[in-house]
Amino acid sequence: MSSNENQANTIYSIQILRAVAALFVVADHSLIHILTFYNIPQPYHAMAWKLGGIGVMTFFVISGFVMVLTNDKKFGETGESLRFMVNRVIRIVPLYWVNDLHCRRLIHCHCK
Repeated sequence: MSSNENQANTIYSIQILRAVAALFVVADHSLIHILTFYNIPQPYHAMAWKLGGIGVMTFFVISGFVMVLTNDKKFGETGESLRFMVNRVIRIVPLYWVNDLHCRRLIHCHCK
């Protein structure tokens, strides 16, 4: 796909919504640290968690929408389900393992 085709297929409102969802998650994590650091009462923690939850749920909805939008012409074709799953595993698993190993290394170094 060329750059022009990719740009033509971009739905900017979805990209803006994705940015807002990311900001909600960042705000959640930041607020939790600030509230904990300053020993602010629990009711405010719940508000921060809800903000992050909205961001995560929004990401899930956007992901589902984008997957359907990008694969709509392939529904019902023989072998497409398997091809879709294989492509998802190829995209997700390597990043998962890199992140997992990095976290384990940080935890191991921190616990010594």
